[in-house]
Amino acid sequence: MAPRIEIVNSTIPSAGISRLRSLKFGQQLEQEIAPQFSGVFKFWLDGVARKVALDWPRRSGSSATEIASSARVRGYASLDAIRGYFLVSSPIASNEYGTGERHPQNAKMLAIPILDGLFPDGTPKRLGPNSWRYLKTFVYKSKRTGNSYIAYRAGDKLKILYLLVDKTKGLKELRKFRNTFDKNLPELYAAIELIVQQAVVNVYIKQFNDALDSIDGNLIMRKPPTIIPDATTHAGRLVPKY
Repeated sequence: MAPRIEIVNSTIPSAGISRLRSLKFGQQLEQEIAPQFSGVFKFWLDGVARKVALDWPRRSGSSATEIASSARVRGYASLDAIRGYFLVSSPIASNEYGTGERHPQNAKMLAIPILDGLFPDGTPKRLGPNSWRYLKTFVYKSKRTGNSYIAYRAGDKLKILYLLVDKTKGLKELRKFRNTFDKNLPELYAAIELIVQQAVVNVYIKQFNDALDSIDGNLIMRKPPTIIPDATTHAGRLVPKY
């Protein structure tokens, strides 16, 4: 399995929480509602990941499946501690950000995994040519193509693991994650605004209830006057006597 890489590492956008921090009791609210922000951020990132998966260039369905479940969020104690990102394999990360032309650094040739060096989903089976040496690999040059390969023999079969080249072309930058992230920010802002509105309402309700409790605690209950009816009548009615 290819190593996993964190991409589009981000915090909750400041535009979404500026109103909260402008309130006089905003700092108090931040700590109370940070866990809700974390949950909403994760739910939103999951939606972004699913949209990217649907739009990703497919060689196999495995990349889309990986992308759809790649959203991660860590932290919930405070808004500044919340971090969101996508955890993806290195080939997906390379396609997202693109790569420049590559040349050998500590070797004469670059080894590109192909054929028997790949899983069905197109990811390399091992980290590099050295990890195959126990199979007694060797360099094989094809008379038909003129290309050189790293291969090994399994019985009477030739297993091709790597194509050897002196350089590779760079991958085009796709920007699928970042573009989808930016495009869907209004949805995140709307969800955050609902949380802030409800939190503010809860604060005012609490302040109102506290004020009522304070009034009730200071009220002096007085005994109401006793009304004693008199036998004297006025206009056919009993006239009360105090």
